Amino acid sequence: MVGAWRSAQLGLSPDQWRALTAEPALRVEVLDGGPRADGNPVVRFFTSYGLLFLLYVQVAGYGAVLMNGIVMEKANRVIEVLLAAVSPSTLIFGKLAGVGLAGLVQVLGWALAGLAVAAWPGAQRWGGGADGGTGGLLVVPPEAWIALLAAFPLAFLIYGALYAVVGAMSGRTEDAGQLQMPVTLLLTVAFFAGVSGLGSPDGAVVRWAAWIPPAAPMALLVRLVQGRAAWWEVAGATAWTVAVAVLLLLLAGRVYARTALRMQRTGWLELLGLARRRAVSVDR
Repeated sequence: MVGAWRSAQLGLSPDQWRALTAEPALRVEVLDGGPRADGNPVVRFFTSYGLLFLLYVQVAGYGAVLMNGIVMEKANRVIEVLLAAVSPSTLIFGKLAGVGLAGLVQVLGWALAGLAVAAWPGAQRWGGGADGGTGGLLVVPPEAWIALLAAFPLAFLIYGALYAVVGAMSGRTEDAGQLQMPVTLLLTVAFFAGVSGLGSPDGAVVRWAAWIPPAAPMALLVRLVQGRAAWWEVAGATAWTVAVAVLLLLLAGRVYARTALRMQRTGWLELLGLARRRAVSVDR
């Protein structure tokens, strides 16, 4: 009724009024299939954060599994049977390898699932579906998953060794919850060092963090996903991080040999004194 009255006021015929008020037909043409995680800054930001958070949760979760396993073996006296067959260094390295491999398999599962989503013909990319909406699926590029698969072993070598030391220092589960606080704090600082590079991947904090081994895996992951890391930076920081991780593993084996059979809690200051002593007789 209102349309008819307005058309009469303007002196327009019904056909002219319908043509004037008809919704225009818009043609949507997808030029590049929607923004990829390696082409849109906003998508890169959320992709980097998502993979960084996955790395943080994975390292913390499997580090806690390793630590609690050692504590339970000490509490149940199972460790005495194990040390009668193998040396403490071999035992701790085997635990690190086994738990780390389990975590890596889970990360690989995530990567395969992400690649399957990317290969699905009906997947609409986040922020640019075929209908012009914003509700499509975020397609993470394969190189981002490769970066995550490379970052997890580096991070777990460092933090897994530290969590193993905490487990060997603990006499009970309650002791482990208290002694792990410095390790958890270090991991959290490394996480936020990576977060600082989400908005500014060339910032001083994340660039320096890429050369500091406890934070290097997370900082390098962010810079790689953001496309800001040079090949020489990745190679140099990775080599330096691996060297420090090997030293931490040797130190963890040495500490484990001195604290594995101690049923009482070992403090951090007491640990420094134990590290200078000769290994107990079970360290072959």
